This record gives sequence, structure tokens and C-alpha cells, in this order.
Amino acid sequence: MASIQLRTLIDNVLNDTSRDMREQADAVDIAFQRRVDEVQDAKNKLEENLRKVGAISDVSILCF
Repeated sequence: MASIQLRTLIDNVLNDTSRDMREQADAVDIAFQRRVDEVQDAKNKLEENLRKVGAISDVSILCF
């Protein structure tokens, strides 16, 4: 009887641990993807600013 209870307890602990690890992995995946999106957005904004600065620079050169 005690061995059945022990096996049940171990099975429950393993199931709980597995579920907790999956939830944590999902949370990390979501946070990582959010950060990737933020970095991509920042990159796009910097590239757009670079194009604007280049266009201003080209106009300034033509004026002199």
C-alpha cells in the first residue's frame, strides 16, 4: 500500500513539475518574442532616420 502511495506522489510531483516547466517556457517564449519585436522596431526607426539624415545631407551638399 505504501509503495502505491509513493508512486502516486512521485507521479503527481513529476506532472506538476512538467506543467510548471512548460508554463515557464511559454512565458519565456512570449517575452523573448516581444523583445525581438521591440528590437526590430527600433532598427526600422533607426534606418528611417538614417535615410532622412542622408537626404538632408544630400540637399545640404547641393546648396553649397
